[in-house]
Amino acid sequence: YDSSFLSISAIHLFSDNVHAVRRACAESISSVIDAMDVDEFKSELLPSLISLYSSCGNYQIQSNLLYTFQNVLLSPKLSSSLDCVTEIQTLLIKEL
Repeated sequence: YDSSFLSISAIHLFSDNVHAVRRACAESISSVIDAMDVDEFKSELLPSLISLYSSCGNYQIQSNLLYTFQNVLLSPKLSSSLDCVTEIQTLLIKEL
């Protein structure tokens, strides 16, 4: 076991450009929420994201959507929207 080889050759596995793009998308949901009407977000975009999460078998997409949902919960604009928050919390708790 050559520890110098492992540290040099495997470090790229912890981050990659595609992962960074997916993470940026998840982080941008706050800006999307700020740009949209809360009711429009709750009635149009959020159900689509939840549906994608439920129907997609790709763990990378599902993982990114979990980060997206986390950022939705952290959005000050939605903090008073109990119905939306409860639905997302239920989904996240189910995945734990």
